[in-house]
Amino acid sequence: YQRRVHGDRVYGQTSVIHTAGGIYTRDFNMDLGSSEIFFSILIVVVVTFIIYKFFLSDSSSKSGFSQAYTYTPPAKSSKTEQKDDACDDGAQKLLPMTLFYGSQSGTAEGFAREIAGEARAHGFKATVVDLEGYDMDKLDSEKLAVFAMATFGEGEPTDNAAAFYEWLLSDDRDVGMLSGVDFAVFALGNRQYEHFCAAGRKVDSRMDELGGHRIIEHGEGDDDGTLEEDWNKWKVEFWGASKKHFGISSENESDNLFVPSFVSEIVELSEEKPYIGGLDHVVKNVDSKYRAVLAPVVENREIRQNLDGGESTVHIEFDLSNVKLAYLSADNLGVFARNDYKCAARMMKRLDLQPNQVLLVKAKDGKKKSPIPPVCSVHDALLWYLDFTTIPRPSLLPTLAQFATEAEDKQRLLEWANEKKDEYHEHKMSLLEVLESCPSVDLPWSAFVELCPKLQPRFYTISTSSLEQPKRVGITSSLSFEELPGSRRYNGIATSYLKSLRVDKQDQACVFVRSSQFRLPKKAGTPIVMIGPGTGVAPFRAFWRDLAYFKSKGTGNIGDSWLFFGCRHPEKDHIYKDEMEECEKNQVLARVVLAYSRHETIPKTYVQDKMKEHGKELCDLICQQNSYVFVCGGTAMGRGVRETLVTLFEQHGGMTNSKAQDYFKKMQKDSRYYAELWS
Repeated sequence: YQRRVHGDRVYGQTSVIHTAGGIYTRDFNMDLGSSEIFFSILIVVVVTFIIYKFFLSDSSSKSGFSQAYTYTPPAKSSKTEQKDDACDDGAQKLLPMTLFYGSQSGTAEGFAREIAGEARAHGFKATVVDLEGYDMDKLDSEKLAVFAMATFGEGEPTDNAAAFYEWLLSDDRDVGMLSGVDFAVFALGNRQYEHFCAAGRKVDSRMDELGGHRIIEHGEGDDDGTLEEDWNKWKVEFWGASKKHFGISSENESDNLFVPSFVSEIVELSEEKPYIGGLDHVVKNVDSKYRAVLAPVVENREIRQNLDGGESTVHIEFDLSNVKLAYLSADNLGVFARNDYKCAARMMKRLDLQPNQVLLVKAKDGKKKSPIPPVCSVHDALLWYLDFTTIPRPSLLPTLAQFATEAEDKQRLLEWANEKKDEYHEHKMSLLEVLESCPSVDLPWSAFVELCPKLQPRFYTISTSSLEQPKRVGITSSLSFEELPGSRRYNGIATSYLKSLRVDKQDQACVFVRSSQFRLPKKAGTPIVMIGPGTGVAPFRAFWRDLAYFKSKGTGNIGDSWLFFGCRHPEKDHIYKDEMEECEKNQVLARVVLAYSRHETIPKTYVQDKMKEHGKELCDLICQQNSYVFVCGGTAMGRGVRETLVTLFEQHGGMTNSKAQDYFKKMQKDSRYYAELWS
């Protein structure tokens, strides 16, 4: 298995040339005369030169190994289209259902696909639709519309659902326009956020306002608690309500089997058109909405003082000089990360595949979008596109059991999905480990790519100033890992990838920019309060670099800026410590308030505690001087900060609890309070 992403050519050597399309051999007759020997030797030399020149040399693209292929998409025929309408297995008798998802991390999409996988058994023919690519004018013609809607940020829809959400809530929609549409909504959220499940709730109420018929009360799942249980409970109720509404009285268990929607085949190889893998393949196949680019890594440095226990936090910068990518300070940088090489090799071995095999994945009905780029090598699919190191949801296990050829494996999977579900959750096995534990599960490639979750881009708040360095963008990443039962360890995909990037290797990453709400006040001199423990300080580094830029240029009053920063210990994980001290010394930051939670001589202290210590000054800054407040970090911390502010308004602002709550809400309404939180 080739360990490098850049510049790999994966072929056999000698007289047997291995390609993804097959094996080509050359037989030589050894009973030859001298002239024949000469020409035979000449042929061998020429063949060897060609193999070296085109297959083994290092002159290939640094972004991936190369192979050649030819692929002509099959022409659509009326027979293909008719097959979709009349499907196999008596699909003419099935009722149509469209499953829409608004998903940021892939969970809502997974729920939608789970319903689709069960639909046939309950009498429905399901189609899964990404809201981003949906023609919204067709909504009124849907028979049954089911929405799995995640909430992002402070009550906002996910990126892929934003346009649909705006369209649906627009005043231009006619009341009664959805009178012929039955619908159901499952909302995903996190109770640590104030606007829990807001996007799903609004879609549910708006569908009702526009005349849609709600067949079941919307469900809600808490990502910080019982999401799996919430979903399974609602799903059972949904199927019961749907069948009752449409008069479906029975369930065909034989139809409950998973039937792959895709088929795969090895692509025929030639030398006319090269297959370019690695990052070039990724950036070419990334959804155009991202406008992603390949950016070279120009800095990757450790910023923790102590690396005990394998912990690490790095500051990484990318060069934008030769790409079309612009950002503003404290925007979000999206990163397309890859899986660990060793994990990819293990999965390849488990599936009995070769890295250089280039496969075409296409929908049986000719319409559905391939889960991975249609023409893709096994190497690229397992490195860049498929997320097989996360824990599979129990609902996937019966589907895997369907492909088991040994009774023992089938039973084990079914038990993990049912009576031994707690044991399964405790062990925290990845999809890779599940398949390794059940070796008789024989998944065809087309089924694997359909069932396996997809790698999603990871977002990091930008920690560089676009004023100071518009052609270099930086982020702050803390290595995430978890110790698991059985002396196993899970390493975060994206944070491990980012830490591995090397400047001296001229590594690149596929990145893009997403806008943030974090912006310095437009009015010069307006005070700001920044609260960000750990890597939550990233956007505030961008802010203080902006402020230092303004001060160095003498462009106006920068106002009083307070920073509340928390970490465990000043000599272990106080990131950007020198910069903070320098900014306070030069009065770029009026006050830097530090909270240490693991110091030997200081009681455990968090940023909320320090806010209370400075309560009177903080309340005056916010209530009298109209300071802006920015919060970045974990959801639990964010909730604690919100509660602390309300308490300070009561204690030092002379407000009742009700008035303090109202004042906080007014800050939000007036865009004086911003929070970017994660669970």
